[in-house]
Amino acid sequence: PAGLPGHPHGHQGSRKRAPYRTRAGSRAFSWVVSPIDGLVASRCRDAGMTTVGKLATSELTILPFIDIDVHPPTRNPRARDRYAGGSSGGSAAAVAAGMLPIAPGSDGGGSIRIPAAFCGLVGFKPARGTLPHPYPMDRAKISAIGPIAKTVRDAAALADALCGRTEHRDVPAADSFLDAASRTPRRGLRVAFLRTTPLGAVDPVMLRAAERAAKLLESMGHHVEDAPAIAPNYLSTPEDKQVAADSLRVTRHIVAQPAMARYQPQEWKPGAQYDTDDDLTRLAGERSEE
Repeated sequence: PAGLPGHPHGHQGSRKRAPYRTRAGSRAFSWVVSPIDGLVASRCRDAGMTTVGKLATSELTILPFIDIDVHPPTRNPRARDRYAGGSSGGSAAAVAAGMLPIAPGSDGGGSIRIPAAFCGLVGFKPARGTLPHPYPMDRAKISAIGPIAKTVRDAAALADALCGRTEHRDVPAADSFLDAASRTPRRGLRVAFLRTTPLGAVDPVMLRAAERAAKLLESMGHHVEDAPAIAPNYLSTPEDKQVAADSLRVTRHIVAQPAMARYQPQEWKPGAQYDTDDDLTRLAGERSEE
């Protein structure tokens, strides 16, 4: 269909939508009221959707759960003694609880995928350039906007509504997400299966779940192949190291804020160990050589 006329939805707390607050889950920004619609809000408005309010997000969209000073923790509707995930946990909780049929979110390191998995929903982070990039300060373009919904078709329809002119493609696309979701999947796809991560050990429970998914894909006629381990020296160029240094600098300032004190690991020493740009660049280089 052309757009999603009348469909109710809500916006993540970090997204601009006039005249709602844009406090990004932080008491420090409780006073911020957006006078304009941001990119996501504009796309939803153009699709004819109805905004019913703002949705909870973790503080500054950093953590994979929502337990902040602004309001009580965001619980999982399917198991209320557990979190709904983050940072788009409010979006996932609202859809899982039946408050909304669909909700847009944003994802850099799992902020759509984690809440969708926690709440038993469909959510995906689109490939870079497929949907508009939401954060100009994210020079590595890690973050992306994407859909959260109860079904693949609903997620695809919302992705179509969010889609627009990007660096890599114009709109309308020759083939919409909804058209693709409506076709019978072809058999014989090659699927890479990565059992390890350079970020740390993989929990055995998570690995078993991934192995079950791989076996299901094989039973559907696809070819699942073990992918080679990713080397930890993924910061291979000066540009990569500079992006890492920028990220570390921003993170250092964020975790030094009083509201983040309870989340700081004991070994973190804000303002002491990584004080200067040279220190941050050096650290990024050391991380790339480990």
